Amino acid sequence: MGKRLAKLGAVAIKNSVYVLPDTEASYEDLQWLARGIVADGGDATMCRASFVEGLRDEQIEALFGAAREADFHALAEDARGVLACTFEVLVDAFDLREAGLSPIAEIVHDIDVKDGKFGRVEAAGIATVLAGIAVSHGEDADRIALGSTFFDVLFELFRRKRT
Repeated sequence: MGKRLAKLGAVAIKNSVYVLPDTEASYEDLQWLARGIVADGGDATMCRASFVEGLRDEQIEALFGAAREADFHALAEDARGVLACTFEVLVDAFDLREAGLSPIAEIVHDIDVKDGKFGRVEAAGIATVLAGIAVSHGEDADRIALGSTFFDVLFELFRRKRT
């Protein structure tokens, strides 16, 4: 039951006592959950309270904050395992295996995701060149044209170099 309540954002304050913010959405979520419990042969009691014995509002708010922080950290940890930049996703999705694309995907990943996964030494210099293009050209069309030319040159270099 605790997992079902946690999915709603509830936090436990005592054994079998959970709280949610007093919003219409929370109340409706709890009504649906209570109906399901009763339909499955269980008992459920809902009540609105403005005071919980032994806990101040700030303490309850801190419980909510800690629960959401834990959820965020778990999500962030899961995401770290699957992080890929758009360029990598496109290379994989279209099964592009031309020599020269892989090192560019690694460089773009290191620039975009900033996790140093590939440790490409070229990443910092290329990021600087791209930032220079962005700063010196206000129009998107100009940025795209220059960036495309720049990446064409990089592609040719890595295609010939085969690293």
